[in-house]
Amino acid sequence: MSSVQFAAFQTGQGTTSLYSVPNVSSASLSFTFTVPDTYYLLFLHGSGYSTTTQTVNFQRSYFNQDRFELFSGIALIGMGVVEAYWGVRPKNAKRPDPDTKQ
Repeated sequence: MSSVQFAAFQTGQGTTSLYSVPNVSSASLSFTFTVPDTYYLLFLHGSGYSTTTQTVNFQRSYFNQDRFELFSGIALIGMGVVEAYWGVRPKNAKRPDPDTKQ
């Protein structure tokens, strides 16, 4: 849940857009975050489970392609190619005289 949803949960208000996985030994959830925020993973159990151990495994992965960063990287690579060309080109290359015949 997002920080706004978690704050609403803390004050006792409703919790919308949450998952519920009742009475199963294993489950899998998948979700996508559309905006940067602080997100909370919250587990609620009945009173009979207060002394029961539960193992929770989770994995998160980030994929964010920001256009500014992408185009900045392309521009920097292009500038690096130009700098490399200027660095290795011959400094005192003699140009052929157009008046002389070979």
